[in-house]
Amino acid sequence: MTEPTALTALIGTRESLQRDDRRGNRADPLFVELSQGFVLVPLDEDAWRVIGSALTDDDEVAASLSRLLAVMLGAAGLRQDVPGSVAYLELDQFHQSGWVALDGTVVEALVTDFDGSQLLTPETDWAFNRLLRRLGVRAGDGTDECTAVGLTEYLGEQA
Repeated sequence: MTEPTALTALIGTRESLQRDDRRGNRADPLFVELSQGFVLVPLDEDAWRVIGSALTDDDEVAASLSRLLAVMLGAAGLRQDVPGSVAYLELDQFHQSGWVALDGTVVEALVTDFDGSQLLTPETDWAFNRLLRRLGVRAGDGTDECTAVGLTEYLGEQA
């Protein structure tokens, strides 16, 4: 069995994930187009350096998922005043997790753990599917939300 691709990203609509025009000449965020009007913005090493510094320098960031989300948005070159819903997604070989925020306030956080080779909770309860459903992604006949929005295909391309 191959290990799942590591992923840390923000997902939402183009309306909710907007470029921060006050950033000067820094590189534009990478928008990966998904289905159903959603986009994915991967968090790269530079973004994680900014996030790590914020976590070290400001106790409020570590104590509040909503504040952490604002830092993540800024680190990715996105506006921090998010209209509507946006989600943070994290995947590695041991878990998938994330949270959904509505108008900048985290309203749901979920984790699905793996034991390294086997899913410990039923597939229908995967954190990503539930978070995507909360964003408004609709599964099709015989597909889950990850497949319907194109996240499964994106992860396969990254492997």
